[in-house]
Amino acid sequence: MRELAQGAVRLARAVTVPAPPGMRDRVLAAARATPQEAPSAAAGGPAGQPARAAHAGRPGPGGRRARAAGPSPSFRRPAFGLRLAAAAAALSLAAAVVPGVELARTREELDRARGATRAVEQVLSAPDARGVSGRDARGRGINAVTSRRLGAAVVTVFGLPAPPEGRAYQLWLIDAGPGGSAAPRPAGLLKGSGEGDPLVTGGFGADTERLAVTLEPAGGSPRPTTNPVVQLALSDP
Repeated sequence: MRELAQGAVRLARAVTVPAPPGMRDRVLAAARATPQEAPSAAAGGPAGQPARAAHAGRPGPGGRRARAAGPSPSFRRPAFGLRLAAAAAALSLAAAVVPGVELARTREELDRARGATRAVEQVLSAPDARGVSGRDARGRGINAVTSRRLGAAVVTVFGLPAPPEGRAYQLWLIDAGPGGSAAPRPAGLLKGSGEGDPLVTGGFGADTERLAVTLEPAGGSPRPTTNPVVQLALSDP
């Protein structure tokens, strides 16, 4: 909890700004104009004060009513003003912390985007980078740039409709086995239809011969639950 509190303070300071002009005057003016509660008659005070409070409001000489004893509003206002100023300061801090949290979240997203861009560039600039593309009769296909040296591939798909709600397209790596193809290995989930959104996958080995995409539950599956909607052979020339 202490670490989280210190982090919140650092985030607040990162985006803090000076208070608006006239804020102090407005707070004090509001404190002076706000009606105050009168102190309870049972409250303790100097000797004789309860007795004077008990007679407050009774007619005095000349028919005038005696004023209730106790601190006058001018003595009570500063305490209320301090409470109001403290509340305003707390609100200002909260307002500064919220943008700080949003700023930190934005920075994390940018860092992830930069990391993905670097991974794509690394595969595309690999000495053994090789581009492969294919489509079926319905115009659905896969583009891939592979690097067996890096054990990675940059994959994009095209021509697929958006997946139904609660479903997602999942990419699979299929290796050549002794008696045929080995069991598909999960290689990541595509965002939406996957159109124009490259997916960088590791685990690309020397025996990887095909890429396939299936429609799976939104969180992905450890093994395919549907037939491939599109696939691509990666046979070397």
